[in-house]
Amino acid sequence: MTVTVPAYSDLLWPTLQAAIALGGSASIAELDAAVIEREQLTPEQQSVLLSSGRQALVQNRLAWARTYLKGMGLLTNSVRGVWAVTQEGQVATKESIEPLRARFAAARKKASKQQAKQESGSAKSDVESEIEQVEAEAENQRKDKLLDTLLAMSPKAFEKLAQRLLRESGFSTPGACSVGRSSKS
Repeated sequence: MTVTVPAYSDLLWPTLQAAIALGGSASIAELDAAVIEREQLTPEQQSVLLSSGRQALVQNRLAWARTYLKGMGLLTNSVRGVWAVTQEGQVATKESIEPLRARFAAARKKASKQQAKQESGSAKSDVESEIEQVEAEAENQRKDKLLDTLLAMSPKAFEKLAQRLLRESGFSTPGACSVGRSSKS
């Protein structure tokens, strides 16, 4: 009997929905557990390993689903291991997932080809320098926009942000916070 594990593309919508249900942000473990529960993946499906034997196939496919959702602009991860739903992710529909996935996959393929071409040449062009300057200016604009957003934030939105920041700091389970506690006995 062959055990089938859903493809990463079949896990895109459930992963996005799980992140939304978890309050808009979640650790990898929280997100994976929620998707596994939501999709009712069996212990047999969860125990299938990659050919290397080092990782469960479902964990690998969930990681790819998160990566694609990030590339599609629906999730973000500002800190390793913590994922948050973007504004685009909040309003995405199940029907919009596949066209977004296809567009992102095509862009990835194109970028990979361009990178291979660039690696064959070593000198930095004027265009690349100009791009770096534009990116630095955009970063400053993003910082200003972030400050404006924080100042205009509702209490509920601020609470969600605080939850996300706590998760990013490693406090992802109730009672895990040790702020103010001394490690000395």
